[in-house]
Amino acid sequence: MSGFSDLAELICEDTPDEVPVFLKGPPGIGKCLGEGTPVLLADGRILPVERIVQGDRLMGPDGKARTVLSTTVGRGPLYRIDPVKGEPWVCNDVHVLTLVNTDTGDLVDIGVDKWLEASANFRDSHELVRIDPHAPDEHMEQLSFTADPIGEGDYYGFMVDGDGRFLLGDFTVTHNSALCQAVSASFAKRAESLARSFAFDRWELTVHQPEDLSGIPFAHNGWMRFCPPERLAPFCVGAGVDGTDPIGCLIFEDVTHASQAVKNGMLQLVQERTLGALVLSPDVRILMTGNRTSDKAGARDLLSALKNRILVLELQPNLEEWMLWAGARGIPSVIGGFLSWKPGSFSTLPSSECKENGQYATPRSWANVGYCINRVFRNGSTSAAYDKLLTQAKGLVGHGHAHEFVAFARIKEEYPDPKKILEDPENALPDPPTKADRVIALVTALGDYTAHHQDEDKAIYLKLLLALSWISGKNREGCAAGVSVFQACGGDVAQLVNAADMNKKDGRVLAVLKFFAEATK
Repeated sequence: MSGFSDLAELICEDTPDEVPVFLKGPPGIGKCLGEGTPVLLADGRILPVERIVQGDRLMGPDGKARTVLSTTVGRGPLYRIDPVKGEPWVCNDVHVLTLVNTDTGDLVDIGVDKWLEASANFRDSHELVRIDPHAPDEHMEQLSFTADPIGEGDYYGFMVDGDGRFLLGDFTVTHNSALCQAVSASFAKRAESLARSFAFDRWELTVHQPEDLSGIPFAHNGWMRFCPPERLAPFCVGAGVDGTDPIGCLIFEDVTHASQAVKNGMLQLVQERTLGALVLSPDVRILMTGNRTSDKAGARDLLSALKNRILVLELQPNLEEWMLWAGARGIPSVIGGFLSWKPGSFSTLPSSECKENGQYATPRSWANVGYCINRVFRNGSTSAAYDKLLTQAKGLVGHGHAHEFVAFARIKEEYPDPKKILEDPENALPDPPTKADRVIALVTALGDYTAHHQDEDKAIYLKLLLALSWISGKNREGCAAGVSVFQACGGDVAQLVNAADMNKKDGRVLAVLKFFAEATK
């Protein structure tokens, strides 16, 4: 979630647990397995992933149990992971694979999308690993594999405690969902350091009824009592190990879209930290999320009585963070390049145009445009593919943004291959572009290419600096866009800085360094 990481420390470390936090932000601000994928439980049973529920104990690769802290479901692009030996299994595009480095034996966690974007050398030297949990130090099997797209479908994921790794039914090591990880990981670490139980749960309030929170009334000895929800039991006083109070995080999603009756039930929990006979542990944090009423996204303002009892923090979309997030998920860099040129298109409010076609630009809808690009250009960037992309983009970010973006994306077709430009920018582009959109489109392509070929050419960092210097001319903003895209695509910024430092006597490199020095004053 863009902007979320900047607030994680403030929420987890600097705000008392007794103070509920409400994160509000504009609209559009997980890693999961496909239906039927077998998962190994700590007791030796094997269950399909869709039957895994909160509280289940999964088998870890060290032979120790991992507890499922929360679950999630969704729909999106799926991939078939097909090992050279054994049965294939299905996951979504951002599921985290646990691979072994065949040279060092070290385990590495990497998303499917990131693995697909990695160099051939990396893919060849990292394989799936199967570990016998009963003898983890003796029985380790390394397996080469392929990852092939199979279209969209339902996926199921969960967060587990510990290092996040668990075993599939065939002993393949994989990694958990990373849902709300920035916040929950901090609380889990605190609980582990104090040898206390950790509780975590998310409630999507828009799909719940009031009684799901407040409980169901029943008669007892002539009095009315309430039967509170069992989901809250792990968060209560004395519910931890040996009767201790658990440490935890209770998240209520989309508070501003919930019905007033549901919010009333939540108010008692926030205000009194009790629900019937249940009393929340003093070390449980209540976190709420929702849109702002000014976003025109159907959000309703919180009651003044509730707002007066909580800490309200506002999330602002951060393009640089989003580009890093998008790059790690294989979202094409052309989107980040376009938004660097047109930052006002990154996150917008519903307009009169939105009322007609129902769509407007948000970080989430731009991510969906990226997924569409990967699909429609799978057979090349043809004119027909661009026409399809325009239709899809109109239905995702609105007509105006879509036309501007597709026109921007077409610009790179007018210029030589990035490799040729990097090798000899002055001959490849004797007349570099001067218009901002063309400069940004070109440096976007160069930053992307450099990041994805850095393992093949150690001199490519200097080549990028020289190309950026030539193309951007006196308008050095192009340098910033190119470096941002390079970093977002996984480029090694430290190596880029080192190349600049080693060649700062070169006037072309020095011009780039002076620009960044002035920009950071």
